[in-house]
Amino acid sequence: MLVGKSLNKSVPFVLSLLYFQKRKGTDLFKRAELKETLSPFSFYSFTVTRTLKGIKIEAVIVGSEVINGSRGTEMKYYLMRQDVTVCDKWKLGGVHHVNNWHFSDPPVNFMEAGTYTLDVKVDGKEVDYSLAGYASVPVLSEKARNSLAGLQEVDEPYRNVVFAPVEINNKKVCHNYFLMIIETQIDCVDEKNSRFKKFEINDPVRPDMAGNYRAFYNLVIDRDKVGSSHIFRLKKYLGAVIVSEEVKRRFMAAGVVGALFDSVNGDQETAT
Repeated sequence: MLVGKSLNKSVPFVLSLLYFQKRKGTDLFKRAELKETLSPFSFYSFTVTRTLKGIKIEAVIVGSEVINGSRGTEMKYYLMRQDVTVCDKWKLGGVHHVNNWHFSDPPVNFMEAGTYTLDVKVDGKEVDYSLAGYASVPVLSEKARNSLAGLQEVDEPYRNVVFAPVEINNKKVCHNYFLMIIETQIDCVDEKNSRFKKFEINDPVRPDMAGNYRAFYNLVIDRDKVGSSHIFRLKKYLGAVIVSEEVKRRFMAAGVVGALFDSVNGDQETAT
């Protein structure tokens, strides 16, 4: 599926389409060109409706990409990591009074109203994206969270991606923070082009994980299996948070500190 990238200015384009009209019982196929201008956008689905020579023409554009007036390429995806190279950054402990593994694989009705709490394990500089505790729960600043507004899975309450307020107990913080609970899991590893190791049936430590991925020496995903998702966990390897190029772009535009993005498109080696 082709998708739209953000543009800094309006871009004119010409939509060429084939239509037909009935005239005296005959279907006449004709070609028409509709000149349109796209305002700055990211991903889009819209309908162009025009009347041409008394005929109403309607064209639905879904998932087309326009970059500087020309078609682009397929959406790219990235493994989103915590940037451990940020100097003097804080290190967060686990979320209190809850099984933290549930944030990676939320059971039915896991979400409860209220605010979670956690402690700073190692004091340091606040960053916009951190991983908390033994289960590596994503913690986002309000700036990082707000940069994702408008994405379908973020805007639909309690579906796909949920942001739950979290209080930092033992540190006076300058910003508000949220746990990012990702409910979407997609089985989309391109096993032909990836290099990995799986848990075996007779694994001496985790036989219950048989068939799941143990490690990736090079992770490549099959983008055809992703659909329109922008944020999801990798099924059978839930520690991997995969995001679209649009998420990466939004984080970079907002100046989010603490996140790194490794390509999983087969254009580089990404181990995890």
